[in-house]
Amino acid sequence: MARGQPDIQNIGPRSKTADVGWEAQKKAYEMTFDAFPELKVSMPEPRIKVNGSTAWVSGIEHAERKTKKGEFVKGSNIGTSIFVKQGGRWLMVYHHASAIPQ
Repeated sequence: MARGQPDIQNIGPRSKTADVGWEAQKKAYEMTFDAFPELKVSMPEPRIKVNGSTAWVSGIEHAERKTKKGEFVKGSNIGTSIFVKQGGRWLMVYHHASAIPQ
């Protein structure tokens, strides 16, 4: 996928809109890591499907974040990621995470 392609998207649990394209992705990740210098995300039971050069992963993501003030914040989201295999590498082209309804 070329960096400027509009089909590269991210919709995070704190997003108000979809981040579309490489530059928007980069800015969104920079903002996240600026707010949370320490961030760990795991998906203990991923559901993975591969179909040729496309794959998708979905499941419950568990996030542990540390703020600049040193506070720890935990939360879980429903997450889906789509990957495309290109040049022997799997590249994430789409990610969507939403808060789990209470």
